[in-house]
Amino acid sequence: MSVDKTNYPPQKKTTNGCGSWSGTCTHFKPSRGLVALSVVVVIVIAATFVVWTNDFIRVRLNKNIGLENNTLSYRMWEKPPVSPIMAVYIFNYTNANEFQKGIDKKLKVQEVGPYVYREHAEKVNVVFNPNGTVSYQQKTSFSYVPELSAGHRPRQEYITVPNIPLLVSMTNRKNGILRNRVTMYTGKEDVQMLGVISRFNGEERLHHWSGKDCNRIDGTDGSLFPPNLVKRNSTIHVFSGEICRRFPLEYSEDIIAHGRFPALRFRAPRDVFANPDVNPENACYCHPDTETCPPSGIFNASPCAFGAPVMISFPHFYLGDPSLLQTVEGLKPDPQKHYGYLDLHEELGVPLDGKSRFQLNMMVRSSSTLRQLANFKDGSILPIAWFDVGIEGLPEEIMDLLYHVTFTTRHIQLAVQYVLLVMSIVLIYVLARSIRSRPTVTASSDVISPI
Repeated sequence: MSVDKTNYPPQKKTTNGCGSWSGTCTHFKPSRGLVALSVVVVIVIAATFVVWTNDFIRVRLNKNIGLENNTLSYRMWEKPPVSPIMAVYIFNYTNANEFQKGIDKKLKVQEVGPYVYREHAEKVNVVFNPNGTVSYQQKTSFSYVPELSAGHRPRQEYITVPNIPLLVSMTNRKNGILRNRVTMYTGKEDVQMLGVISRFNGEERLHHWSGKDCNRIDGTDGSLFPPNLVKRNSTIHVFSGEICRRFPLEYSEDIIAHGRFPALRFRAPRDVFANPDVNPENACYCHPDTETCPPSGIFNASPCAFGAPVMISFPHFYLGDPSLLQTVEGLKPDPQKHYGYLDLHEELGVPLDGKSRFQLNMMVRSSSTLRQLANFKDGSILPIAWFDVGIEGLPEEIMDLLYHVTFTTRHIQLAVQYVLLVMSIVLIYVLARSIRSRPTVTASSDVISPI
């Protein structure tokens, strides 16, 4: 017997809950606990990625290293806890009379010293400007340190030097408030500009030299540097108001300062005082009124010294032209004694150690009318004295602070990194096990539901 299906109502096929009309589907419905665990895993993995790809210690330091009134960094900048030591070595001309009489053809010098002084400095007349800079003057005083002066007593030693009043007046190493007013960036708005000088006596550039680059003042005063510039294979700059120029320092090597702290050592380029034929960048330091530049190893600072014939070099004419040693006898250049350096903390950009070593010289012009100058070769450069300024040591509280910044914070960062890494691995394992152990739900196929 046949069945007439035309009178039956239409039938409807429903899905099995997996999105298909037929077949068998196996699935599970995640619990709230599993969802929460998944969220935790994602958060921990993201945190692990962040701490392993970002130096959050340096980021935190950069946010707090800028100068701001009544902060620790400001107080240490305003009144530095470190008092540099300045050792002065004077050249005594032992045969001046014989040379003037023509008996001796060459002057002879004997190095006398050191006369050692402790420098005490502080920033005064400090004004914070609205453009992220601070203006100040330097107040300096010196105290004699007899125990480091090899028994010498100032004012009781008799020496013979060229007759010029430059030994003290032209070094800016004086007691009292210096007349120069410096404006520099605080680093609060941009840590990459920390300590960079923007104005010197209200001017954005110098006017002593013949070129734009030589008149730049955008170095630091040497007390701190932008941390981002303190890197290997980099060059930093110190601006010196005493000689009116920006002075470069190049990365030299990695060292351990004070036997404890990793640091980067910087030195002046060997050609920093070279003749323009050797270092073309020095061409703009040649005074336009002169036809020739001084020999290599000499920097003509006379435009900065009101026209006085002041010449700057490394001690004993180190790295200078050999002809400089032919003027006088008794000079013995030694890189260990006469080549300066600066050791900087890589993360803070602050000096840990250093030696600034420069020599004051005078250029002599021959004269047919002055009997005293008759025996001098025109353009002779005579050494007067050289200065060795450095840090004797760091106070214990500074050593402790540097230790925590250098090591303790790093240990904390490493601990956080590895703890998060282990947590990520464990949580991923727990999540995977939880997913595999969840019960499944099987839906049948061809489910028919009547209308």
